[in-house]
Parts: sequence; C-alpha cells; structure tokens
Amino acid sequence: TKITDPGYPGSVSDGYIDHYLTGVSPDGRFWFISNLDDATDYNTLDRMQGEASPDRMIAAVPMQFEVVAFSQTTTEFFANTGSATGTFQNKRAVIDVGCAGRFTVQSIDNTLVWLGNDGIVYRINGYQKQRISTAAIERAIAGLNWTDAISYTHVDRGRVYYFLHFPDGHTWRYDCASQLWSRRESLGMDRWRVSHIVKWSG
Repeated sequence: TKITDPGYPGSVSDGYIDHYLTGVSPDGRFWFISNLDDATDYNTLDRMQGEASPDRMIAAVPMQFEVVAFSQTTTEFFANTGSATGTFQNKRAVIDVGCAGRFTVQSIDNTLVWLGNDGIVYRINGYQKQRISTAAIERAIAGLNWTDAISYTHVDRGRVYYFLHFPDGHTWRYDCASQLWSRRESLGMDRWRVSHIVKWSG
C-alpha cells in the first residue's frame, strides 16, 4: 500500500522493531518510526535526532530491542520507553565514531558491524566499538569511495561471514569465527561480481 501520510518524509534506511517501522529522512536530519502496527501512519512527534553531535544521520538499525543511530561522526543508542509519543528515547550512550556508508551496516552474530568514518571496520560490543579490521585492510581501502561501499552477510555450514564490497576496489570477507580477512575476486576483475547474497528455499 502506498504511504500517503504527509508525516512520512521518505526514507533511505529502513528497519522493524517492536511493531514499528523505522526510517531515516533523506536529508539526514532525523530518524523516525511509524505508528504502532501501521506502516502507513506517521506522527511528526516521533522523530529522533542524534544529540552528541549536529551531524547528518546515515542509518538507523534495530539491534535486539534497541535502535542504533549512525551519524557521520557519532553513533547513539535509543530504547523504547512505551510512551505514546516520543516512544524511543536516547540512552545517553555514545560511540565516538560514525558511519562511512549506510550500506556497510550489517546485523551479524547478535551485534552490528559497520565501516566507520575513519576507515576502520568495527563491531558493537556492549555500548563500545570494537575494531575488527587490520592495519593492512585499512591501508587497502584508504582512498576508496566508502559512501558507495556495500556489505552483506553469509552463513556457510555454521560459519558466519561479513563481506565488504567496494565498486571501485576489492571485495573483502571477514570470518567471525577465525577473525581473519580474505579477498574474493571474479575472473578478469579485481573484485567479486557478487554484490548481494540471499538465502532462499533452503
């Protein structure tokens, strides 16, 4: 069903939590939620902004029962208070690094992994950042277009992988179990042709 509510600003990053749809406004000023159990109805009071820094919002991603709001230079956490309006409130927990590209954020292993605005790949550990990239990986991706980077995940025989794919560079794979990085490439290319993986019908 087409959303016609004038309170809906459009969205560049969508999610679902506690029977609410989440989104990020195209201009990056705020993230927002739908009304309860109604993805076509929106209240302009249910818009949240990052409070640690006046930078643009990049992505808002549900993680378990919280929403992690990634801005350009900071990352903040919001929780459902149960209020009728202003439902999600800032938990006053801040990570002092932002997100380089909204398509680099992935939910994996009960946490989130993303490419920071400093060119380092992190995972969330509690309310702290944990570096998972190596100095060699960081040198390899320096100077690439981080905004257009794409990430995706893959589970193969119980092993969980995070892929980071640069259209103007290489495709890197992180093994969550061994914590090792490797490169993927296709014949005649420096990167992998694959840009998304979907599990379907077993």
